[in-house]
Amino acid sequence: MFLRKKWLAMSAVITAVLLLGACGGNKESKEPIYDNPGNHTAEDFMPLSEGFEKYSVWIETAENPVRDSSVFKVFVFKKGKVTAYKLEDTTIEDIHDLSNDELVQLASESTNKTLDELANNINSTTRVD
Repeated sequence: MFLRKKWLAMSAVITAVLLLGACGGNKESKEPIYDNPGNHTAEDFMPLSEGFEKYSVWIETAENPVRDSSVFKVFVFKKGKVTAYKLEDTTIEDIHDLSNDELVQLASESTNKTLDELANNINSTTRVD
């Protein structure tokens, strides 16, 4: 009888530990995905003009980009001026390992190719007078 009570008590304790262990969740999974700007002070931000000087190469892509999102344009900010390049058939996966200089070169070549194709199309059309 004593062994039966001891076994019953032990199984109750093990069950309680397992239930409590299962109820405890991973706190990391409950963290918000996006950082709330309201959680920061003014010192945490920099003026946009300073951001353009510090981070001179920017890309335009989908609103919520992932690795296979298309990159539409590359913007280069230099000495208060901006140069925009158009990219075609390029994803974030394609450019994530490139340096800023390599990205600008790729974008420049893509833009020149697009302009050359446009010029060829214009030249190949015949005028009807």
